Amino acid sequence: MFENQLEKGYFMFSSGYILFKTGTVSLYAASINDASKSPAIYLNNVPSKYYNNEIRRLLIQISFDNVVLSGCKMFTITRGLLLNIASAIVAYELLLLQLTSMLLEDDKENRNREIDGPQL
Repeated sequence: MFENQLEKGYFMFSSGYILFKTGTVSLYAASINDASKSPAIYLNNVPSKYYNNEIRRLLIQISFDNVVLSGCKMFTITRGLLLNIASAIVAYELLLLQLTSMLLEDDKENRNREIDGPQL
């Protein structure tokens, strides 16, 4: 797969760097949703002396409106979506590792058969 250690190191570094960049941007985008929900805690603790119709409306809007970063309104970036994506990536990587080890074992067996010759 890799001709030398330099190619392998470059591949590992670039893959890790891309995953790091994607992860940090996604977590930052998911924090928009979390930050939009935080004023509700303070608004619920407003003394009744200051509580009015505008605070009630703002609480309703915070509770029911989704303030999130979306991709053309087809999906929204939340922490739940990030966990689903991460689990899919981990499952895919595990599958690749299993298939790679199986292919390497088959390749070793084929090479041994070629070296030993046909069994009589």
